[in-house]
Amino acid sequence: MQVNPTNGPVNGGTLVTIFGKFIRNANDSVTVDFDGVRCLNVTFQTLYHNLTSIPVAFPSHLRILRFLNSHQKRYPIWGTIVTITGRNISFEGNTRYNISFYDNTTRIECSTFQNTVSSENIKCKTGISHVQQNMSGLQVVIDDLTMLTFNDTFRYLPDPTFTVSNESVQAQQSGGATFTIRGKGFKNVDTITVDRVDKPCDVPEDTSAVCETPPKLKNQNNSQTVYVRLDGVTLPITIEYGTNLLNGAQPGDYSIQIGLDGSCIDLKITMQLITCLPPKSVPRTNQTDINTVYVIVFVGRIKAYIGDLKYQEDVKILAITVGVLAAALVTAVVLGISAVVILRKKKKRVMKEFKMELMTREEMIRKASREEFADAQMNIRDIKSDLVTTRVPFCDYQTYVLHLLFPNQDIKSNPLLHDSEITDDKKTRIQSAMEKFETLLSKKLFLKSLVQTLDRPNMLTMQEKAHFSSVLSISLFGNMRLFFELVHCLLIDLIQTSTKKNQKSLFRRLDSITMRLMVNWLQTGLYKQLKVRIKVFQKMYEHAIIWCPFAFNNITCICITYFP
Repeated sequence: MQVNPTNGPVNGGTLVTIFGKFIRNANDSVTVDFDGVRCLNVTFQTLYHNLTSIPVAFPSHLRILRFLNSHQKRYPIWGTIVTITGRNISFEGNTRYNISFYDNTTRIECSTFQNTVSSENIKCKTGISHVQQNMSGLQVVIDDLTMLTFNDTFRYLPDPTFTVSNESVQAQQSGGATFTIRGKGFKNVDTITVDRVDKPCDVPEDTSAVCETPPKLKNQNNSQTVYVRLDGVTLPITIEYGTNLLNGAQPGDYSIQIGLDGSCIDLKITMQLITCLPPKSVPRTNQTDINTVYVIVFVGRIKAYIGDLKYQEDVKILAITVGVLAAALVTAVVLGISAVVILRKKKKRVMKEFKMELMTREEMIRKASREEFADAQMNIRDIKSDLVTTRVPFCDYQTYVLHLLFPNQDIKSNPLLHDSEITDDKKTRIQSAMEKFETLLSKKLFLKSLVQTLDRPNMLTMQEKAHFSSVLSISLFGNMRLFFELVHCLLIDLIQTSTKKNQKSLFRRLDSITMRLMVNWLQTGLYKQLKVRIKVFQKMYEHAIIWCPFAFNNITCICITYFP
């Protein structure tokens, strides 16, 4: 005995057929139960030995079907395939399903396909809608008693339109060439397919679709018509299949592979000939000879092995290269030796010219020294006579101090001799500030810290140190006792520091403010003694003898003044 179908929804309504032999006698009354559930409308057909019945409900271990989702919510006017996903929908027989889209006034049937029902989904094709509209829901009826609804908006969009071209598509007989369909509304279509081509068309934008041509049907003309299917819309395309290289294919459809990872460049194709440039270096190969690689031509679905390509080393080029390198090396050696010889000769000539110029200059210096020596002797005699008759000149204290402290400045334009121009509104504040600054200058500790700070390396230049020491000396002339104490304590610190490092060069250079202050203090303090002893100096100059021996060999003149 056999039962068909073996499953159904729990709400019943499934038409069940039982096949068997000797199911009943002529006068028997037959009832059918499925696990306690009584079947209705039982009929008996003796010719085929089967019973048909409609059960009220299936056993309770089956779950109630619940509609989950639809894979698409945008459809063209008709012909779109819709996939409906659910649970417990594995029911045999496509005629058991009644699927439709609906709104308040319209209902459009969606018919199921043969062998498209699985345990998880149902596929159906949408019916015809003559206008663009929105459907408010989807209804699935199984065995007339189980009704499921899914409320959502489903849009019926216009069919795609095409731009018809009179030119035929050219393709090779094996197919695989691409052609482009122009139009509008291609994004509204779920899948665009071409007859006898497994791969669906690509839709890069709403106005174009790129498809592949199918292989040529044998024993038919080269001009064949194929159909492009856009859901329920069909577009016929005429394809011209060719036999030569460019009949049915474009140069861009060809590619040539050299070895495992090489490719031809500068590809040129005619009707009977393909030319290209192989890679300069040998690509990887699976041959035993590493210089031998295979050549394969790809066009559409055609993959043709042409043969092997063998790379050979050009012996002539290698010999020429070695010869050129050897000639270049010899030329470089010759040029190098010539350059060394020329440079040595030039160096000897320069040395000889330098010696001659040096001898000439020595002779000129000797001659000039003799002449200058004679002039110096005459000048010395004139100065001695002037000193005897006009006595030793001396300056007043102010001029003497300015000459000593500012030797490179004009005394008349020195700013220390002129009052600063200060307005009345600033005079009081400036006078108060100067009084406070004068108080600071009377403090030995402040002056010592100031001098030692400015004496640090990289604080002031030599010119700035000299100018600062001169200005500070003038400000301390009014208090020579403080001046002496400041110089005394600064010298003590300087001597203690220098005895550990460079005691031999302590007083060799006046490169610090301390040394310059000491010199300024000594020079200004000796002015009175110089003025008092002027008569003594006068007599000494009167009896002074000036001796200037001349050293002709060393080109030097030394003049010594001594007192008998």
